Amino acid sequence: MMFLYPWGAQPNRPARNWHRPALSLMALGLVTCLVPPTAHAVIDLRVGPLGWTAPLPGPVPGEQTPLVATVINDGTDSSPAVNVNIWKNWTQQTLPTSAAGSDQQQTLDPVPPGLENAKTLTFNVSYGAVGTYFLLVVIDVGNTVQEFTKDNNAYGFVITVIPAGSDLIIESIVPSTDPIVAGQAFQMAVGIKNQGRTAVGSFSVAIFKNLGAEPANGNGNDGVQQVNGLASGQSTTLNVDVLYDSVGDNTFWALANQDRSITEPDMTNDAASVQMTVVDAGGGGSSKRGCGIGGDSPDHLLPILTVGLMLGLMTFRRLTRVQ
Repeated sequence: MMFLYPWGAQPNRPARNWHRPALSLMALGLVTCLVPPTAHAVIDLRVGPLGWTAPLPGPVPGEQTPLVATVINDGTDSSPAVNVNIWKNWTQQTLPTSAAGSDQQQTLDPVPPGLENAKTLTFNVSYGAVGTYFLLVVIDVGNTVQEFTKDNNAYGFVITVIPAGSDLIIESIVPSTDPIVAGQAFQMAVGIKNQGRTAVGSFSVAIFKNLGAEPANGNGNDGVQQVNGLASGQSTTLNVDVLYDSVGDNTFWALANQDRSITEPDMTNDAASVQMTVVDAGGGGSSKRGCGIGGDSPDHLLPILTVGLMLGLMTFRRLTRVQ
């Protein structure tokens, strides 16, 4: 079951004021204190938790997934029948004001007040392509029912549709040192993930220390490391030893499934790169900091600046006295 979150926080409700003016008759005053007044009948519908039962780590294109929407009436009066609409991918910054463009609509029977009387509707949802979507559920989008508040009539959450089969991606490439110094070895942490539904067996990852374009395969690599398989949704990190002999700009690439032995629905996301600048051991290159002589820190100029400031202040005082 996925963690779902509401469109917006439910506002705090104003406390009811049970105060009554003082009565002249003591008996009536006593009755007023002992018997609470009757609240006005109100309807207050809200979308409760949504049940999303797609297999982890997510649905695949074309897969029908049940979405169970729970509707609760927090008011004191039963609601009339009301429509519930869903949008499979809501992209606007504000909530819809009509049912136009909704993907599905169902009519909910009257909902009596109380959590114990909550009602549910089931929608079958599917998506045609891999991607990230925002699914939105709204009660009474046309505002046909007078309610205590409309702020709790919507509930939405993010759905990630993953590829069927195995799908390897390079998640991250992070060097262990900064700056990278010529002649000094370091490690590059390469993160790989199987974002597909199916587990993948053993495969290899090729690295290229400096390549001008994305590699189509592992030919001409600077090293290969083996991964002993990944389950669906599983990630792993390879720590690759790297050494650059000279200074300059480099484009480091990592390519999963480098021999193309694994069948994937999409092989265009198997590679990723990072730009790096290698500096000399003396701190030259782009990592040089400060504006002092020879690129050193300007801290050695502080005494000179202090003395100059004192001399200037003394001269100013003498000129002021002469005037």
